[in-house]
Amino acid sequence: MEEGRIQASGCCSTEGGEEMIEGNRVLRKDIPMTKIFFESTQWNIITEGDGWSVETVAGIPELQWNGYIDLAGYTREERTWFSGTPWLQEGGNHSASGFTFFNRWDFITNSPIQNTKPMFDGAFYSVPSFIGSDEEPESVIWGMQRTLAPSLDTSQIITTDRNLFGMGAATATDRLYCYSRIPLNLGGPIGSSLIIPPAAFIVPGTVKGEEDLVYMERLRRSFELQQTPDVDV
Repeated sequence: MEEGRIQASGCCSTEGGEEMIEGNRVLRKDIPMTKIFFESTQWNIITEGDGWSVETVAGIPELQWNGYIDLAGYTREERTWFSGTPWLQEGGNHSASGFTFFNRWDFITNSPIQNTKPMFDGAFYSVPSFIGSDEEPESVIWGMQRTLAPSLDTSQIITTDRNLFGMGAATATDRLYCYSRIPLNLGGPIGSSLIIPPAAFIVPGTVKGEEDLVYMERLRRSFELQQTPDVDV
């Protein structure tokens, strides 16, 4: 899977014979489009998109996408990533049939999520960083939840509700983990379909050095948060 793209604007200096790069960056991680369809007894991905899958989480089917942005070049130089305010760009509209509405979560973390609980099981939410989830609050850098439903006037899919979450904590980890989650109807109905447009996480931020003691403490905390097994996504 491709890593996140990086646009840079900063300064270069030489210290101890090594080139150090600090300054502002804009990171990007693309999410491909995909289409799913309910056939017989299960959801199937019709249009294969890199990173997309339908997973059953505690009995609930969920459309999932996993990716990451590589920060290893910064951590090797003992530099810290300070995130600005990320956002999500989309290259088209959602399309759905057989849904009265559906929820979508997109979020960025500094450690892998546990993925043992569905985002929403029809009665209870389990959103990373909130009570009921397995993740620490500071592990989520940015997140957005949307409720999408057909418009009564045009039948196009529109956003009826939106919530933002995340702490934007600085990190000394090697990766930023990017996720999309859409809980699905357990029983279809047969013929239900969902088209997800291509999208991209845009993550502005700053690469900067810190005093040794501050950096070592941040590195220690990043290590603690990383104790979830790190699987390439």
